[in-house]
Amino acid sequence: MKIHLLLILLLAAIPAVGQEKTTNQPGPNQASVSTTIGEDGSGRIIIDAKGEIPKPPVFYSSEVTNTATIRPGQIDSEVDVKVRILQGEPDVISYWAHGIPDVVSVEGKGVASWAVRWDDKKRRYVDVKLKKEALTKDDKPVIEHDFKIRFKAEVESLPASAQLVNIGPGND
Repeated sequence: MKIHLLLILLLAAIPAVGQEKTTNQPGPNQASVSTTIGEDGSGRIIIDAKGEIPKPPVFYSSEVTNTATIRPGQIDSEVDVKVRILQGEPDVISYWAHGIPDVVSVEGKGVASWAVRWDDKKRRYVDVKLKKEALTKDDKPVIEHDFKIRFKAEVESLPASAQLVNIGPGND
């Protein structure tokens, strides 16, 4: 009796010889399984999984040149930034702006917008959003971008001591 029940269950689980059992084709982020058994008793199990490959994280390097102009009443700083995108597609490029001067402008032909933000440790960041059309040319990524960040600090009188702005890596 036990052998008959086991044989019935086994036959019900295996498709008929030469037949193929398949499920629907998988859509995005899905999988399907299909099985076949040949007339010689050999079998094949196929697992078809389809999904999206995650985008790589953004890595970039920057070369920064800071020029300060000191005049009566104020210090102007102009920071030339040359960005090289090494991996990924950046939405925003961020820099830590250490120092007292206020951010006046961010200019460059690939700059869509910019913003100044502060984190919970009272560090100031300059976030630069690049234009989408500046990120690709002829369906290939553009890896080098140039722009200027201008800062201004008020000075009450000369002689004076003031902290010039320093640019460092930003956070995500």
